[in-house]
Amino acid sequence: MKKVILKISFFALIIFASISIQAQSTDQSFPTAITTNQINGQIKARDLGDSRLTTYFYVFGGEQGDIFINIQTKNFDGDIDVFTLNGLRPLTKIRVFSDSSDNETGRIIYLRQPEKLLLRIEGRSPNDDAATFQIKFAGSFLAEK
Repeated sequence: MKKVILKISFFALIIFASISIQAQSTDQSFPTAITTNQINGQIKARDLGDSRLTTYFYVFGGEQGDIFINIQTKNFDGDIDVFTLNGLRPLTKIRVFSDSSDNETGRIIYLRQPEKLLLRIEGRSPNDDAATFQIKFAGSFLAEK
């Protein structure tokens, strides 16, 4: 009986691990690959008096042409930046300030040639509630494989 329960528990753990969401990278050298045209994330609130920022890194590609970036945030104070992966040349910087309601903004980036791009989300929650963000891509956006 114990062996059967142990086997069932083991298989449940394997299934749960395979369903779990890919973690957000906090290391610029190993960014999380963006595999769909939308990412969702959360930044946990820090302890009172802790002014450190949380930083996440993502990598994606772009073909020649316009990449449309739509950003929706809630309770988020910080920056969202896009750089070329090779050389870290800045392409855009979006400064976001929290408000009593959800915020929405967007940018268009024009690429003259295909590039790998680095997305950096750096910010914090201004209060005890978590900050959330949703970023959608369109146009010449290429998901990583």
